[in-house]
Amino acid sequence: RVPITTLQVEGQSRTPWGAVVKLVVVLAGSPATVLPQAAPRATGLFIVDPKGNLTQAAAAEQTYRRLFPDATVLSGRQASRTQLLLELRSGPRWMHFDGHGRFDPAFPELSSLELADGEVIGDELAEVAGRCELINLSGCKTGRSPVSADSGRFGLAGPLIHAGVQWVVVSR
Repeated sequence: RVPITTLQVEGQSRTPWGAVVKLVVVLAGSPATVLPQAAPRATGLFIVDPKGNLTQAAAAEQTYRRLFPDATVLSGRQASRTQLLLELRSGPRWMHFDGHGRFDPAFPELSSLELADGEVIGDELAEVAGRCELINLSGCKTGRSPVSADSGRFGLAGPLIHAGVQWVVVSR
């Protein structure tokens, strides 16, 4: 219910579709929130190209390691279902996924992320990711959900939001 407006950063030229653009997100009418201090947690978690077939994955991985030296980066075979769930149980503040998503139109609750050794469905992910503040799923169909009155419960974003993740960014 909070209107969100994204504004292009002043002085930045427009870029072609798919290029990186810095945006400022403004939450109009949202009161300031002070969060209680909690025990320090792991900074973040990157899951990069679990299937080993994304063309820019190696460059992205190097960039993530350089810009976020305290984050855990799992790529290729390391980005397994087992390792992802284990890392999320340690409670990272945020997670970024570069890989393939799968939307199941017949059974949307079975929509999943494809990892090196199998898939993880939204409910499984939500069980261990609820303490994350932000989850960014950069993969096709990670934002899909059925067109129905209860569509927000299904797909990948719905279970994460219901589990308590404050910000979920997905792709339709």
